[in-house]
Amino acid sequence: MSEMVWNPKAWQGAADAFDKAASGASGALGSTVSGTTDPAACGAGSGYATVDGAVSVMLTVFNQIMMDNVVTTLRDGLASESGAMEATAKSLRETEQANTERARAIGDQL
Repeated sequence: MSEMVWNPKAWQGAADAFDKAASGASGALGSTVSGTTDPAACGAGSGYATVDGAVSVMLTVFNQIMMDNVVTTLRDGLASESGAMEATAKSLRETEQANTERARAIGDQL
């Protein structure tokens, strides 16, 4: 049978990684969304043709939807997970400290 070892330091490290991912998500994914929804980059920036205008509107709307509903949601979700993991690590540290103090007190009484 295997034994699971869980420690606050490792958990905090994971929380830090989630926090870093949350910070980078907006920039990296936002840059990709902006680059792939830029009408001018797709040759539809002039707006001279009806098709160019339609493509330009479609890409602009798509960009806004992606930024509001995907990029922001992803960033906020990762940040929320990071915060929850940090709280769990803190709680574990406090619980282990309290248990250590109780064990010492019991040992002193024996």
